[in-house]
Amino acid sequence: MLAEEIRSIIRRAPGTLGVVVQDPSGVVVDLGGDRVVPSASTIKVLVLVAALRRVADGRSRMGDLLDLPAPADRVGGSGPLQALGSVTRLRLGELLELMVTLSDNDATNVVLDLVDPDELAAVAAELGLADTRLQRRMMDFAARDAGRENLTSARDLAALVAALRRGEALPPQQTRDALEVLGRQQLRDGLPALLPEAVVCGNKTGELPGIRHDVGLLECDGRWAAVAVTATALGDGQVDHGSLVWPSIAAVGAAVGDWLSSGTGRTGALPGPRRP
Repeated sequence: MLAEEIRSIIRRAPGTLGVVVQDPSGVVVDLGGDRVVPSASTIKVLVLVAALRRVADGRSRMGDLLDLPAPADRVGGSGPLQALGSVTRLRLGELLELMVTLSDNDATNVVLDLVDPDELAAVAAELGLADTRLQRRMMDFAARDAGRENLTSARDLAALVAALRRGEALPPQQTRDALEVLGRQQLRDGLPALLPEAVVCGNKTGELPGIRHDVGLLECDGRWAAVAVTATALGDGQVDHGSLVWPSIAAVGAAVGDWLSSGTGRTGALPGPRRP
């Protein structure tokens, strides 16, 4: 049984894990999914949806050129833009690509200059993401230390990706755009790492000291599942042991992948061809 297999993985894993698996019928596994945790870069999936809503209603275009901060003002931490000082403007579509596939924090902050915080809150509320809040920009440690942390839960992350897959978060064209960029993810040590060959996955990781998360959409022959894993308590405050949990997150992905490829997972096709 899938829930028992994942429960066994959680028992053996370092840290504290929350895991939620959702398919077209609803939630099929929820083990600690209601724990509210710092979102790390998984919040960028919500930012992606909010930005693509602007494109859908004509307020923005994927080809719009947006200014980057001066090199000295870039925050770095993840992604290439801190090292590319000669790049001063990028198209919105390029920024979204960097934000998701390489988790670039400077690209994310430029998108956050475009997307009003109230828009993000409205998207979260509409999709029923009760635990998800964006309260600071990327790499804003002063805001974090003041208690303004970005938050989410495994339950919310799985619900967000499931809503995307069902076509409920965005119109069809922007749904395809979102799922395709998730499918081009370059950080694949978690959920995608041990998948059966027949299973494809688009995902978004999140990483902070002592924290590692991954949320993804797994698909096989028309069957799909949204999977979210949050992992905390992976350090002692001085040393980050977060990398130790990636094999456990990969094992969760493999368990769900086997479940889908065996034909157990239910079907639910999105209109039109697509693949993560």
